Amino acid sequence: MYDGTALDLRDTTVAAADLLAAIRGESPTSLDVTCSSPTPPHDVLGHVSLDDAIPSRRALLAAAARSRGHTAPQRPAYDASLRKLRELEVPTVDVATARKRVADAGAEEAQLRERMATLRGRLQARRETDAETASVTTDLTDTAARLSEVETERIAAEQALDRQERRAADAREVRQRRLELEDRVANLERRMRASLAERISSVFDEERDSLGSLDALGSVEFDGADADVSVTSDDLLSQLVAVRVADLAAPVVVSASVFTDARSAARSLDASVILL
Repeated sequence: MYDGTALDLRDTTVAAADLLAAIRGESPTSLDVTCSSPTPPHDVLGHVSLDDAIPSRRALLAAAARSRGHTAPQRPAYDASLRKLRELEVPTVDVATARKRVADAGAEEAQLRERMATLRGRLQARRETDAETASVTTDLTDTAARLSEVETERIAAEQALDRQERRAADAREVRQRRLELEDRVANLERRMRASLAERISSVFDEERDSLGSLDALGSVEFDGADADVSVTSDDLLSQLVAVRVADLAAPVVVSASVFTDARSAARSLDASVILL
């Protein structure tokens, strides 16, 4: 059992993903972590690592600002637009199937009309030679009945196709509206990040100067990071500073080899820390 606000678990086999899940209560895990409930900014700032792409400076500052209780003036518009976006569902319309039904009914109707013409000719020929006509007459009657059914089916299929095409047009309008809302939400989100980042940019710069002297930053092995993730010492420093200026209730997991011990990490970051 480990207890405290500065824990060193580097001699354990605990995985960062499992530890973060336990802290955030995201999924069942064998780990039992008792701590203050993390706030949304913890998703951005709660893990200092070289194996994950570090968010942009603006995103880091925005998360830190939110943790300190700042809100962006664009928030009401963003919430309203996001709510509309979530409520706006593009209906599924199957025009292809409706068109096929029309085509199939039309093809069968054409075949039946052709057969009707053939049977009428055959019936006329038999009458002219006084031959038996009962079988041809029955066949003609049955074909006429089926033709009437198919005509009805074709008309119904055409009406259904018309309805589907109108629904498809409506769906295109909804899809366009959804694209417009997605663009608006994305734009408002960018403006919110910029606004929040500006709120604490001066504090960030001041703390960056103090943390920039960390000797450990010069010895971090960036070559050992994930080959698909590009992380620089400047990226790492920005993340560390953002954590320091943030107000995070839940502990920060540090799996980057920046600090010699958990106590120095907690002091530098001004936060509860778990080293991995």
